[in-house]
Amino acid sequence: MASSYGVRPPSFRKKQPSAENFTCQKCLQKGHFTFECTGKRKYVHRESRSKEMAKRMKMDEEKKQAELL
Repeated sequence: MASSYGVRPPSFRKKQPSAENFTCQKCLQKGHFTFECTGKRKYVHRESRSKEMAKRMKMDEEKKQAELL
């Protein structure tokens, strides 16, 4: 009687990640992993969290004002 506990069906095997589906965290382009990147790092401007919070609070306040009218 042969035991097959050590062999997993193909649906349980881990798939090898494909670089075509990943976006590089350094140059922000698709097609390669970050550790393989030869491009320059791109600067992405993002507002500070406090500015985002202030904008959100202002929008909520305007929404409440509109509801009162």
